[in-house]
Amino acid sequence: MSRILDDKLQTPEGGLKPHHLGIYDKKDLEHYHQANRAIEENRHRIEDTQKEIEELEHTEAVELFQKQISLLQKRLMSDPKFFQQMFITEGTNAIAWEFQQEELSEPFTRILWELLCRADDMSTLLLRFLWNVPLKFKRRFVRAIDRYLSDRYPMFKGPSENWPADKFPLELKRYVP
Repeated sequence: MSRILDDKLQTPEGGLKPHHLGIYDKKDLEHYHQANRAIEENRHRIEDTQKEIEELEHTEAVELFQKQISLLQKRLMSDPKFFQQMFITEGTNAIAWEFQQEELSEPFTRILWELLCRADDMSTLLLRFLWNVPLKFKRRFVRAIDRYLSDRYPMFKGPSENWPADKFPLELKRYVP
């Protein structure tokens, strides 16, 4: 009987007609029943896991970890600049690692370029970093911008072939000392 009622609820376009009082969709009821059963079956697992978490919260290792996190949060809230040098050091180490690879990756090159184009302290730090790296690492950077950015910036097409020789496009020669 419910199958007949379900068929009557279907429109020719495949949509559902509004339900009338006393008529129900068997699939919805079955789904509802399965969801309730799943909740009941998993309720004991959740309770067991909550008990386990409560027990672990009182272990020495977790208590120490929570205290350390709390101290870091307080320090961050009271003096955010305390972490600034740590973040700069970590970021610089990540950049240095990338430059140690044979070639710079496309995502790294694009992000580095975007950061260099900003007019802020970060771009100044990155420019100083690039200025101070050995020539072979500068060549990697020039090859990367040639490879990944020359479609957007045609002036970068080609200069990496014999860089830093005189193969710069005319547009760039005026900027090269």
